[in-house]
Amino acid sequence: MLTRREFTIAALAAGGCAFIGSAKAQSYAGQTLRFATYGGTWQGWIADSVEPIFRARTGATIQYVPGVPVQHLSTMVAARGQQPPFDVVSLTDDVAYEAASQGLIQTKVDAKLIPNLSKLPSAWRENQFHGPADFASLAGILYDADKFQAEGIPIPTDWDSLSQPKLAGRIAIPDITFTYKQFYAAINLLKKGDETNFDGSIEWVKSLKNPIIFSDFPTLQTRFNSGEIWALVGLSGYINRWPGRNIKLVLPPVANKRGILVLSTIAPTHGTPKAELAQLWIDSFISDEAQTSLVTKFGYAPVNMDVARTAAQDPRLKPLVLSDLDQINALYDPDWGKVNAVYPEWIDKWNRAVRN
Repeated sequence: MLTRREFTIAALAAGGCAFIGSAKAQSYAGQTLRFATYGGTWQGWIADSVEPIFRARTGATIQYVPGVPVQHLSTMVAARGQQPPFDVVSLTDDVAYEAASQGLIQTKVDAKLIPNLSKLPSAWRENQFHGPADFASLAGILYDADKFQAEGIPIPTDWDSLSQPKLAGRIAIPDITFTYKQFYAAINLLKKGDETNFDGSIEWVKSLKNPIIFSDFPTLQTRFNSGEIWALVGLSGYINRWPGRNIKLVLPPVANKRGILVLSTIAPTHGTPKAELAQLWIDSFISDEAQTSLVTKFGYAPVNMDVARTAAQDPRLKPLVLSDLDQINALYDPDWGKVNAVYPEWIDKWNRAVRN
């Protein structure tokens, strides 16, 4: 078993040479790259783990534009035809699909500027619907194993396990307007055989006993820390957010898949004069060094497969990573063209059936 220090050293040794000669050091000194991403602890991790790599390579600085993907999309739409509001943006794959479809981001990138791109699975590299992936996560049911044992609650095995009466008022699910609508696409597929049929999700939500509905992570974290929440629909990356709690992850079946993929992508904005610098930022983000920090310090799955395979050798990190294509292909990944087309209807049905 690799120690955390040995794992870090191994990953850095494997990827350290990627930076040599990959950019003219300091040639961008004095420039500022505007990066739209999540705020809070996520922005703090980026400032500590990605920014130093980028600054050392380019001499440029970073200006963060915090928000959630839908906010960034709205900002880009409002600025269409003008100077882009930021130079590079991190978007969940569903929002990236919309941004790419509307010509708001540059999905075609230069592999010479992003040599670490070759370390991503082909499906996670750029295509017509998104830029390269910057992090991933497995999505399923997270539960407090000690609390379940103390209360005699069976370990969850599928999505319907959350309707257990003892979990009344103790489970948390995301609001339909929150980031992870692939959860509800999965429920639709299970209940109705059609990932777009939101009646399946409505039926499932109504089967739960007084669920806690969260629309942002800080609220979820506060209520979980208070002991109010015993189980939730969430991401593998959340496990590290609650040290001292015995949090387990279950990946329930989704038709012929198991668990759900949540993928974040990153791309230069259309029309930015700093597209080259933006791609050097992307390369820094998916470097061995940054991706090692991503899984060890933040708990999200690295998209850099060299790092993922090394992390899988550590029993503490193995549940958090996707280290081979079989694992990745086993996860449910929605058809975003179809899901996004009906998403406004989902919101309407949610507002009438759930909020009321």
